[in-house]
Amino acid sequence: MTRTTKQSKWYFTKSTAALVFCAVLLSAQAPQAQGRGMAAPDVPIEPSALFSLPTGSIVQSMDLDVHGSGVLFSGSGSRPVGGLTLGLGDIAQMEMTTLSITSDVDHLNQLVGMPAAGLKVHVPLAQYAQGLAASFQRSGSFVQRAGEVEYETKAGEFYVIGTVANYPRPEHATEPTAGWRGLKIKSHLGAKYIDAQMRREELETGGANESYWRPVIGIEMWRDDARARVIGELNWIAGTSVEGGIERVDAIRTVTGGVRFFFSKHVTFDIGVRHQSNYAGLAESAIQSRLNFSLPTHVWRDRVIGN
Repeated sequence: MTRTTKQSKWYFTKSTAALVFCAVLLSAQAPQAQGRGMAAPDVPIEPSALFSLPTGSIVQSMDLDVHGSGVLFSGSGSRPVGGLTLGLGDIAQMEMTTLSITSDVDHLNQLVGMPAAGLKVHVPLAQYAQGLAASFQRSGSFVQRAGEVEYETKAGEFYVIGTVANYPRPEHATEPTAGWRGLKIKSHLGAKYIDAQMRREELETGGANESYWRPVIGIEMWRDDARARVIGELNWIAGTSVEGGIERVDAIRTVTGGVRFFFSKHVTFDIGVRHQSNYAGLAESAIQSRLNFSLPTHVWRDRVIGN
């Protein structure tokens, strides 16, 4: 590669980063300008998940959500992961995402992200009960090596979860009079079924195959039309290990709490502290982050092919 080509790529990367930064900055300033003009604040487009827990809502029909997340300073570290979510007719959404497990095969308490696909179906409810959803995700196979032996792991997750708020409809999320004297609380309650398999790659049978039902809880709290919300969740992931040559699968509890910040109506950033039941103490807790872009692609569709 010539020096000119390298410089061109360098300038292209810098220019792209600058354009993305400017777009986020301008979109964040727009609602502030509306506020100075005494216009009612826009209702934000809320992601259909917290840090990892799905909520009782879905992405608007034909809209596309793009997210990226990462866990910083975890015991064995983890690579950033991302995903895409497409709304289907206001009753379902299709997901290309990442399913997380922990593994002790290569490193202790290693966080592993496995490519996965999923489908989430939504049932709208009335008033304060804002929605009920069923979500299914299935990973591909993930192979790890311990000595001379290779182990294959795959997992599936199924959620049934409902969302309840102390204000009657989603459009009241930015009304100062909604909630309890302006304090708004949204809860996500349900159950999760985890099924995980781990076996030696050269064997067609055997290994560990465990299934678990576990309760899941999520919460969001904010006041008036605040740009920042306190969010938290209790969730579970599969944990795999090999002890004395015997495969083992457990359910690992994860608790995450932090803040969701709305850069604009379409962009949110979550950051918080994550702790898992397989961590020795607070010193092993990690920083969990998630960035979500909501792209209103239904507008482009309506312009191209009509309603």
